[in-house]
Amino acid sequence: MALPDARRAVVYHNIKEKGLDVHTDAAGAVRLVGRTLIGATVYGTRAEWRLRLTVDFTRHDATWTAVRTVATTW
Repeated sequence: MALPDARRAVVYHNIKEKGLDVHTDAAGAVRLVGRTLIGATVYGTRAEWRLRLTVDFTRHDATWTAVRTVATTW
C-alpha cells in the first residue's frame, strides 16, 4: 500500500472563530488563545475539527515575536 501524498494529507476548507482570549503576565509576555472550528480533509476524511491555538509572544524593543505555538483539540 502506498503512503499518502504529503501535499494532500491535509486540505483546509474553512475556519470559524469561536473564541479569543489574550493574557499578559507581570513580565510583559502575552499569550493569545484562540478556539476555532476548522473544516478540513485529513487523509481523506472530511470533518469539522475543533482546534485551540495557543501562541506565546515576547517583546524585544518595538517588535513582538511569537516564541511558541501549540495546537490542541478542545
